[in-house]
Amino acid sequence: LRIISILLIIASHYSNYGNWYSQTRLTSFFDPFGKVGVDLFIMISGWFLSVEVFDLKKMIKRISKLWLWVIFYTWSILLIDYFIRFEKITLKSIIHNVFPMLFNEYWFVTSFLVLMFLVPLLNKMVKFLSQKQLIIYIFIFLVGSSILPLINHSNPPMEVNGVGIMITSYLSAAYLKKYDLKKTNNWIL
Repeated sequence: LRIISILLIIASHYSNYGNWYSQTRLTSFFDPFGKVGVDLFIMISGWFLSVEVFDLKKMIKRISKLWLWVIFYTWSILLIDYFIRFEKITLKSIIHNVFPMLFNEYWFVTSFLVLMFLVPLLNKMVKFLSQKQLIIYIFIFLVGSSILPLINHSNPPMEVNGVGIMITSYLSAAYLKKYDLKKTNNWIL
């Protein structure tokens, strides 16, 4: 499932950022695959993380590790770009590359870090809410992050919208893990 989600995300990125001379129906076809891939990735995380007992040290270590990987790749790309194009590295580009999440450089990583901070709270919700209450919260997050923006024709920043969608996917997977889909017959969820 993880490999499928990665392939869907790659297809979407290639569709959006590939070297296309004109946008065709075929390239537009692959665009939504990235959203499905992200949802699958978050659901995998929700499946495994939703049963974890809160451990502050572990959470800080996980978030720090992710932050360091982002900084490593951001700086690597900045330096490669500098050596290939020989463009001057400005103070602004250095600040943006040290704090990419603060400057909306990577919506996914920013949303995922926020989700990781929320995991202990979400896990408490999964543990202590009844099955019906959990479905209601999943529905509320689904409406707030996916349906309302469509109705209002609004386009909130991807970080804001992405966190809501990630919470929805996380809680959905946690629900499926806790209540075993086969036993509950909630296949519609």
